[in-house]
Amino acid sequence: MHETTWIKDRRSIRAFIGEPLPRDVIAEILHEASLAPSWANAQPWEIVVVSGRPLADLAAANIKCLRENATNNPDLPMPSHDWPQPYGKRIRQLGSELFAAVNIPRDDKEARTAHYERMYRFFGAPHLILLLLDERLLLPYPLFDLGAFVQTLCLAAAGRGVGTCTIAAAARYPEEARRILGLDRTKKIVVGVALGWPDPESEYNKFRSSRESVDIFTTWVE
Repeated sequence: MHETTWIKDRRSIRAFIGEPLPRDVIAEILHEASLAPSWANAQPWEIVVVSGRPLADLAAANIKCLRENATNNPDLPMPSHDWPQPYGKRIRQLGSELFAAVNIPRDDKEARTAHYERMYRFFGAPHLILLLLDERLLLPYPLFDLGAFVQTLCLAAAGRGVGTCTIAAAARYPEEARRILGLDRTKKIVVGVALGWPDPESEYNKFRSSRESVDIFTTWVE
């Protein structure tokens, strides 16, 4: 009961091998994710698993929008990187450390563009899990529940050696996703999670973001 290796080993995977996961493995991961805490047991999450040709079409549509500087029109407001301190410092530190880990210099615009395009291709994952939320539930607690679902999903995957990466870019062009995947307009796209076997040779997957110590974010009242 005290084994927490799968919690400590979990990280954002940004490079995948092409081999798809068996459907029953994905179903098991989703079942375990569904055991996440939920306010009043509402279980507001709705899941779409995208693979194969539809996933390739969605990635191509996203890249086209990106290259044409199409206006982002996410169903939920997206945060900018201009956060107050100390949060903004952590955001900038992540970018700096990640680019250093994969040898992308600050002034190499071509390499940075390629990196961002990889996000919109879901880092080459064979599966993308889209989390949808009924438009009548765009409230903090249902969104909190979706966050708990995603975290549990990522841990359930890590316990099987399966990689994940939560990707906001998957929700930046929701109309493209609705057009390609035939999604109901009343279901809002909140976020995507790339899913697949990690590429063990990629420098991306050797990177781990830093975390603050417990004393930084904890106040003890005794």
